[in-house]
Amino acid sequence: EEIIIPKAIPRSPTDILKALSSTIHADLTAPHYKFHDDPYLIPYSNLSKRSHALSQEAGRKAAQWIRQQNPELFQHRVAEPTVEAFLPKPEYNEDSDVNEDILKNLILNICVKDSIKIYNILKNKGIEISQETKQNLLELVCFYNCNDALTEEWIEERWYRQKIKSNEWRKNVWKDGDFAEQLFNALGGMDSKSVCALISGMSSHGQIEKAWKLYEQAITNDIKLNTVTYNSLLAKTCFLVENHLMIMENIEKLLQEMKKLKFKPNLGTLNSVLESLSFISSHKRSRTYALQILAEFKTLGIKPSLASFYHLINLYSSDRGLLREAMNSILSYLERNSVEAADVNDVAFFSKAMEYTCHRLQDKDIAYRLNNLLHKDNNYNFIGDSYRESLYYRFYFLCLCKTEPLSVVMDIYDSLVPNIYVPEPLVMKELLSSVEDNAAWHLLPRIWSDLILFEQDERNDIFERILGLATKNTEENLNESLAKIGLSVWDKIEAGTRSTLQWTGPLLGDLMILLLANGDLSRAHLVMDKMERIQNQVIGEPRVTALSRYLDSCISENSPDAAIKCIRYCNEMGFIETEEMARKLYNSLQLKEQQIERLSAIVGKDALSLKEKRKIEN
Repeated sequence: EEIIIPKAIPRSPTDILKALSSTIHADLTAPHYKFHDDPYLIPYSNLSKRSHALSQEAGRKAAQWIRQQNPELFQHRVAEPTVEAFLPKPEYNEDSDVNEDILKNLILNICVKDSIKIYNILKNKGIEISQETKQNLLELVCFYNCNDALTEEWIEERWYRQKIKSNEWRKNVWKDGDFAEQLFNALGGMDSKSVCALISGMSSHGQIEKAWKLYEQAITNDIKLNTVTYNSLLAKTCFLVENHLMIMENIEKLLQEMKKLKFKPNLGTLNSVLESLSFISSHKRSRTYALQILAEFKTLGIKPSLASFYHLINLYSSDRGLLREAMNSILSYLERNSVEAADVNDVAFFSKAMEYTCHRLQDKDIAYRLNNLLHKDNNYNFIGDSYRESLYYRFYFLCLCKTEPLSVVMDIYDSLVPNIYVPEPLVMKELLSSVEDNAAWHLLPRIWSDLILFEQDERNDIFERILGLATKNTEENLNESLAKIGLSVWDKIEAGTRSTLQWTGPLLGDLMILLLANGDLSRAHLVMDKMERIQNQVIGEPRVTALSRYLDSCISENSPDAAIKCIRYCNEMGFIETEEMARKLYNSLQLKEQQIERLSAIVGKDALSLKEKRKIEN
């Protein structure tokens, strides 16, 4: 029998691992692998997750610092052949024996500050440096604005600090007159590559005015720029002038120049134009112009990236109908095509799209399509950072709370919380609103338990909201568990560990209702004493319903002194029901003479005898 050997299929080194991993589904009950899988050690709140992850990384950074400060103690070789990353970094000073090769190596390894230091040492020693090396150094310092880049090794620090960096993109953080401009002048300032590097660096770091002036000088001096430089100017031309018409003119001017110089545009050109147009979305021509640009780039064979769609939904965000059409078209395109990283703004698409779906469209179908797309293939890599991930799930939950039954919301809640996402107080309040709309009082103990787990149980607004809902319960079997929530709130505020926690009138009133519903009159007496003692310190007033129920309980338990205290408090608070409550007590219990005098002193004898007078008159 003839043996036919099939043709070899190209395989990567990790194909077998990928095949094995595809057979295992994610364990939604397990924490992230970077945390200890132990119930007592797993962090559940956003703050504790951040602290835990960064503290682990801080330990490694501390170890590296010790190795760097004491390199003579670490002469052993941990790997053969030697791995440079395991060795202490060399320290340089004016006496160091350096040459251009060292400078080239530092530039290659993106050591910005060390590169600047070596360049200055070589310059002071009169050692000649080639123009090519100077140009490479200029491009490095312009790209990073003379700052060291955060190494890829510190994954958690990059994950948690992206929000800080993202706030800088509109600011002018360019270092005027610093090393980059000095090096540019040393190169002569008339070379095409150096001009392109400086213009790109200035525009990327917010110094658009100086970048534009340098660009105009380059055009006047007939210095040829490149596509990357034009892209950087196109992206920031919206910050050069405020007039929308002038922004459009600048965009057209730059594109016409690129066409004249026969520069082939790329995806960066498309995204830069769309970015500027998204800032002038109110201009009547901006959307039409964007569609024309997309059509032209399609004929050039340039496919849009997630960043392109991010700018597009920003452009259409003010018109709900157009935004819905744009979102459906974008999702249909992305569902048919694979997504690849091509632009730094690719990571902004999913969180922004879910934000518009939640606040502008309130469309659960689009939310589900977007979420399925995020979890397709390796698309979750485009979630961005911890801040954008939190935003994405926040808007996802808010959208579902507004559009889906509570049972569906809780199923999704169970699958994501707390290991993937920890809801913020805003989301928990919206969830409580859904509980109220569905009268799902049985979920309140669980939500309260989660609030404690997420370290959100020290907020007055949360206390008032959950106790207010608990008082609406009509199921007797829940009274005990809801009363425990009230007592937990009592313990936290009475402990006084947080100055932001304080008693309010509504809080005390709702707590009293929960205790009375559970038949716990003894603790209700403590609440009443607290009300009377701090009545001039609390904000707001308790509901009369709570005081009326307390009075009924005192009457049924034959506690006239406590009832009189309640009536006195009602009188001091100015409740109009005070006299009616006093007559109710007077006619329900056999009061002693002293107790009648105390009651009369509060509401007057006439108020107590009003009912008897009406009987005589009738």
